[in-house]
Amino acid sequence: MTVAAAFRTWIVASGLGVISVVVASLWRTSGVLPQYGFTLLTVAAACTLTLVAFAVGRNTRQFNLTVAAETLVAFGVLSLVVGLGSAILLAVSRFQSTKVIAIEDLSAVTTVFIEGLFTAAVCPMLAMLIRIREAQLRIVEAGGPEMDAAARAADTLTNQLKTVTTHLAALV
Repeated sequence: MTVAAAFRTWIVASGLGVISVVVASLWRTSGVLPQYGFTLLTVAAACTLTLVAFAVGRNTRQFNLTVAAETLVAFGVLSLVVGLGSAILLAVSRFQSTKVIAIEDLSAVTTVFIEGLFTAAVCPMLAMLIRIREAQLRIVEAGGPEMDAAARAADTLTNQLKTVTTHLAALV
């Protein structure tokens, strides 16, 4: 996979993730999704993005996993903002219909907000996993054949210096 194809894949996956957050929010606010349905869909989308980042990063070493991790953090912030917006929309619609705020209304509004907040908390954790994977890939790349050759050359030089030191000590 080329770098351009890797970024296209990531952009498409991220776009689908954003669409899923917006659609899940609309469904949750309209009552199509049950309680915690927004959380399930957005966390599933975030986990899917994480898996896509792992796959693209594995297939293309030049793909910048830091970009993927930061995108995932932004995805979490988006879900928080969308969750807050959904909570406000739900509160306004319930208040307009009854003109009274009941405890059930507050509970429903708070739940929608907490759902977005939960996803916003999960996304940095998933981004941390992506960054850990990126660090592992860098270590593997640093230990490639060039490092093996350099290590062998350093060992050879060390042995030669020991031999020279031994010969010099024998002369004295």
